[in-house]
Amino acid sequence: MNGDRRPEHRAAVPDRELMGQLAAGNLGALGVLHDRYYGAVIGVIMHAGVGASDAQDVAQEVFLKLLALAVRFDGRESARAWILGIAWKMALHRRRSVARWLRMLGEGVVEAAHLSPIDPERIALAAEQRRSFERRVERLPTRMQAAFILVEIEGLSGEEAAQALGIPVATVWTRLHHARRKMMSNLAGGER
Repeated sequence: MNGDRRPEHRAAVPDRELMGQLAAGNLGALGVLHDRYYGAVIGVIMHAGVGASDAQDVAQEVFLKLLALAVRFDGRESARAWILGIAWKMALHRRRSVARWLRMLGEGVVEAAHLSPIDPERIALAAEQRRSFERRVERLPTRMQAAFILVEIEGLSGEEAAQALGIPVATVWTRLHHARRKMMSNLAGGER
């Protein structure tokens, strides 16, 4: 099979089939998966706290990792959830790596502005509302944050989020419930 050939009728090829083709070495299948999920992968990475300057690099690493891990995909789960789970884990790894390097370089605590850059062209009010929301999400414990981002922001089902995180569905719903309560409590308390 030609390693660079993209599957015909790209939109019609199911994800499970693409994963099988990728596991067999068809790099064209990787291109189709990249086209389908790059935006969602970037979204997960950014919501995990990786800055814009690193997000594209991490996204490319996710798809390279996908190439290496495709043989492990068993088809019982959603390919989308599986890919976004890889993205979440790699984003957290990058975030920890950045923090570790900054500590080693003696720059102290990583500031939220570095991890979650603000686009200066936004209208002031909209920008402040978004920053306020992002700060509340960032303050969630990591486990609650993962469930909240995957379900509420990225639109995964509870089952898909459970697959992505490697946890039971009930645990996703419990973490999501606590995350929502914490977010609402912060909002009601006027925290920004």
